[in-house]
Amino acid sequence: MNGEGKIRNTNVQEFEGGFTLVELFQYLWKNLLLILGIVVATVAVGVVYTWLIVTPKYTSTAEIVFTINRKKSTSGNFATKISEIKAELPSLVVILGSEEFITEALIDASEDEESGITFNDIQELEKLVKKVKGLVTITNPKDQLLIKIQTTSVDSKLAYVVTKYVSELAAKEIDLNQYDDEETIIVAVENRLVTRAKLPTSPSSPNKILNVIISFLVGAIISVVVVLLKEQFSGVFKSSEEIEKLTGYPIIGEIFEQEYDDNGGEE
Repeated sequence: MNGEGKIRNTNVQEFEGGFTLVELFQYLWKNLLLILGIVVATVAVGVVYTWLIVTPKYTSTAEIVFTINRKKSTSGNFATKISEIKAELPSLVVILGSEEFITEALIDASEDEESGITFNDIQELEKLVKKVKGLVTITNPKDQLLIKIQTTSVDSKLAYVVTKYVSELAAKEIDLNQYDDEETIIVAVENRLVTRAKLPTSPSSPNKILNVIISFLVGAIISVVVVLLKEQFSGVFKSSEEIEKLTGYPIIGEIFEQEYDDNGGEE
């Protein structure tokens, strides 16, 4: 009896421990329609959200590259001078993203009628600057002599105009040249606008294809979890093997359900 008890306990643990791989595939196949329904519904929600609910945004980008040239013999190591110039770029990022600099760029833009930038008084200008400041992102990729300017907005023209005038003003006003005591340039730094702002023709977000893929994966995961929970908590024995696993005893016979006609006779 003790041996039987041990076998019985082992079988119960095996049953409670989860499904075998074969059983898992059987459950998934049996619930294929449920799985497909959940996946299709999830993808449909993702499509509706991406195409109809989310407002598309547009991004315009400009890049300024700094080229360093030695003008005359330097008292220090030239590599050290380059490191000093690189160290100045993070502070430049802060300056270019400041309200003062953006204000100057918007004033320049307002002089061009085609830019669409207009304001009637200082209050309107300040309001516009605060709005634009939240749209502009200025970065300096690590260890690169480069500054990237990006503007993201639901208005593609505004994104283009802001990036254009901020980048052009930056390229004109940035001075990273290094001078000696006599104000002679010893290390010349040329600002080159290598990537000019362009009017974006397609939205940068949302990423429609990526959203559909994510919706599909989420739907697949949810459907598998639902099927596993459904089968795990089902109180019905689906085969004699399940009863044997639970009790630890072999099944010696099965009684099948009889179906009767309307007169009480067996069909």
